[in-house]
Amino acid sequence: MLRITLSLALVVAAPLLLGMKDPSRDPGSGAYEICTAPFPQHVPTAVLKASLGERLALCTQFLIHARRGHRIKRARAWLVRGTVFVIFGKIRKALSDFDRAALLDPSEPQTFNNRGYVYERLGRLREAFDDYTRALELKPSYKNPRANRITLLVGKHRLKQALKDARAYIRYHPHDQDGYWMSGFINFHMARYEDAIADLSKVVDLDKSAWRAYLLRGRVYGKLEDLRAYLADCDRVIKVVPARYEGYACRAWVLYKLERPEDALAAVEHALMRNERSAEAYDTRGRVLLILGKRAEGIRDLKKALSIDPSYAPAKEKLQELDEKP
Repeated sequence: MLRITLSLALVVAAPLLLGMKDPSRDPGSGAYEICTAPFPQHVPTAVLKASLGERLALCTQFLIHARRGHRIKRARAWLVRGTVFVIFGKIRKALSDFDRAALLDPSEPQTFNNRGYVYERLGRLREAFDDYTRALELKPSYKNPRANRITLLVGKHRLKQALKDARAYIRYHPHDQDGYWMSGFINFHMARYEDAIADLSKVVDLDKSAWRAYLLRGRVYGKLEDLRAYLADCDRVIKVVPARYEGYACRAWVLYKLERPEDALAAVEHALMRNERSAEAYDTRGRVLLILGKRAEGIRDLKKALSIDPSYAPAKEKLQELDEKP
């Protein structure tokens, strides 16, 4: 999900270069238009960066030469230049530009969303929250600050308020799967499992390739002890993204819970072929090997899971249960 707003549509700015007057002589004739043209969408970051050097120079040139009366235009140029600085990783320069944009035009919600993102990157979460809120006050249907504020609220474990925001997102954008995903994720963590299933089912209704929704919905079915439905969702993940390990790791875990150790072992080997650094897969294989009477190998895999992720609680708890040191 895009955290800062670049543009609303794909527009290639290059044609505007043709026949452009010298922007230092007439800053309103071309520099502003190229500076503020929508960013290309769906291109790799490296490609995007390569195309932005000239835009950055023209924004700067416009801001140097623009008349004081061009308040809204100057605000827009500061906003765009700040966004370019974000893309280049120059966060403090971006903050300075967004501050100028906000002073010149406090009615532009995009400025507050983008500045909120910068505050978040700097660890200034209170200010980030306030800017996302300001953006939503100016434009309640604005997706990015709504999603960004939800992320902050979830991080602070303020799940009820996050859920309220997710429902608002869905109200404004009923055909956007992101709102249902966020709502489903929050409902899962609030143990509202039936609501989570409804939300995640809506995600996959809107996008059959949304494998993360199948994966999370499977976990919800697991909480409800419906292992058959859980397994079916693991298999859907494998069908959608067969090259990824998550579906196989999911399938292995459910087969282990269903007491089908040989099938679980086959699935977990597929997971480890795709990701040899999966703590989840080593944990599952360790448990399966224990069931098969291979204690030494099982303990080795559980310890391997912890060597990959020292915070992986299931492996740590299983080792403690076996009276083995992690």
